[in-house]
Amino acid sequence: MSPAVSLIAEDILVKQLYTLGLLALVSASLLSSPALAQIPAAPAAPATTAPAKPPTSKQYLTLGKYYYYVGQYDSAYYAFRKALDLDPKSNDSLLGLGRTQLRLRLYSASIESFKKLIQTDSRNTSAYIALSQAYKDQFSSSDDPDTVKTNLDDALRVLKDAEALKPSDVALSAIYNQRALIYAGKKDLPKALEAAAQAARLSPDDDVVLSNQASLLYQSGKTDEALTTLARAVALNPRDAVNRAFLGKLLVQSGKGKEGLTELSRAMRLSPKNAYVLGQYGIAKYVVKDGRDVDAAKKSLEGALQGDSLRYPEFYAYLGRIYLDKNDAKNAKANLAKAVALEPTQAEYRVYYGKALAANGDRTEAQKQFGEALRLDPNSKDAKDALAQLK
Repeated sequence: MSPAVSLIAEDILVKQLYTLGLLALVSASLLSSPALAQIPAAPAAPATTAPAKPPTSKQYLTLGKYYYYVGQYDSAYYAFRKALDLDPKSNDSLLGLGRTQLRLRLYSASIESFKKLIQTDSRNTSAYIALSQAYKDQFSSSDDPDTVKTNLDDALRVLKDAEALKPSDVALSAIYNQRALIYAGKKDLPKALEAAAQAARLSPDDDVVLSNQASLLYQSGKTDEALTTLARAVALNPRDAVNRAFLGKLLVQSGKGKEGLTELSRAMRLSPKNAYVLGQYGIAKYVVKDGRDVDAAKKSLEGALQGDSLRYPEFYAYLGRIYLDKNDAKNAKANLAKAVALEPTQAEYRVYYGKALAANGDRTEAQKQFGEALRLDPNSKDAKDALAQLK
């Protein structure tokens, strides 16, 4: 799946819940509850002053939505849990808790929360979409495929149930968007692209839908179409750093290195600590000749891998290549081994891993890696050249 938003694609309906107006709502809620408003203590009040009322379920719900919106998921979890403790029948609190559990990678717990919500509110389209996403994300993150082998089929079934509710076009677009992600997980790109196109037809001005469609187009080798679609997504939401970084990546790969670095620099200003943004900026600083800065590339890639060490094998691959360039065979081997372990079907990673092994004196294992690269991509000139040079 694409690095952009698609890896953790948000339910379109979430965006409508958390508009700018929510910030004003949160402020009002905080001010109405002294127990939640963290303001300096006022002078001691007379003994006859009534004690401050404890926060209500609705106030905790509002606070949970705010923390979720700004990405503080631990705090959001606490707020939604408190809201449910005070009002166990609050469907909004249960939905917020499930979504937060999903962000915290508590997959089983989130699945149970969404199932419970559907039992109490069988027409809650958002709950179905979120349950489908939980099944998909649990599948993608599992180290034991046998325990989650039915997850993607379960996710599709849940979306079919949601579609049977005859939802609005906005909700139906979210269903198709989620369906596209699931088919991509099943390695069925034609069906994924079809579903993504349906979502885009229903919501042509939704940047999340467009970025997901761009990701699938890119995976299908349709880079020009992906660029056009992604540029529309960035225009609709200019402050989305991840989409900007993805656009920069595609521009670099299309031979427009200067334009790509410009977009990636903008993404860095918007979100300098985001792992994906850091990593793509690092790759660009390594591969774009006019802006090449190997030390800056190395620093960015290392920063990205500190933020998310298992999600982006390409960052390990490029960091390994940098170490090869620096004649540091040991660190080159360590990083490229991780890239191959995380993405074993990428022939290019195998080629550079073989080169790192050869640099460490392990010619036999290097030959195996070059051979595996050719098995994965029989037309790989790099693999053929590396194998010939080794012999």
